[in-house]
Amino acid sequence: QRYPTGCILLAIPDGPAPMNDVRMRRALNLALNRSIGAELLSRLSEIRWPGALLPPQDPRALGSAALQKLDGFASDITASRVQARSLLAQAGVAKGFHFSVLAPDLEQPWQVVATWLVDQWRQIGLAPEVDLRAPVDYNSTRRLDSPWPRVVLVQHCVDTGDSVTALGALLSLDGDRLPPQASMGVAVDAGLAGLWRTVLHSDSPAEQQVGISELQIRLISQGRVIPTFWTQRITLTREALQGWQIAFSAADNGDLTRLKLKAP
Repeated sequence: QRYPTGCILLAIPDGPAPMNDVRMRRALNLALNRSIGAELLSRLSEIRWPGALLPPQDPRALGSAALQKLDGFASDITASRVQARSLLAQAGVAKGFHFSVLAPDLEQPWQVVATWLVDQWRQIGLAPEVDLRAPVDYNSTRRLDSPWPRVVLVQHCVDTGDSVTALGALLSLDGDRLPPQASMGVAVDAGLAGLWRTVLHSDSPAEQQVGISELQIRLISQGRVIPTFWTQRITLTREALQGWQIAFSAADNGDLTRLKLKAP
């Protein structure tokens, strides 16, 4: 069985110019050709689906019509990249601007996605560079303020039926108690935090649906979090295959040498 496990996000916290300019962040999003990227990367990685901030199969996820209206999801990539270059010019970002893409030093899916991002952004005149760190170093470094421009790749995991908490994990929510894994807190926006609390405490499914859609749209439009692709998790159900102990995390326990077939 195959099903989505997590979305590889670009987190762009407040930092030095031009990353603090929404026009720069929108340009980064507009440059991404997700449909072709998913098709190509699925051949050599666990990448499967382009999507927003909830799993594509989640009934509360944004539908294709809503996605088409967002930066980076339109079908005309040529027009999107023209708009991206225009936004860069408006923001005063020079051609060949250099910044780093921080990611764990693990091939799947991190190096694959980071390398793809570098290629996409070079096509609008930028000069990004992949900064791979050992997982321990990456986990400590990504939470620190950076004196130089950068984007950070993070994995956004969503449990089925926990859409509200999953979106809250992307916000800076002073005074709210969230599970330990919900600690990204990238988007600092009092209005979004207030909307999230309204959705959290609402007893109306219809009101919750509207609020969850608005949260996703506003988070992506601000460019604080930019979704790329959803990865897949494979669960084996054949009794004959034994020793399957692959962990939920893409960073741990990926050893397949323990697999064996049950003796007939």
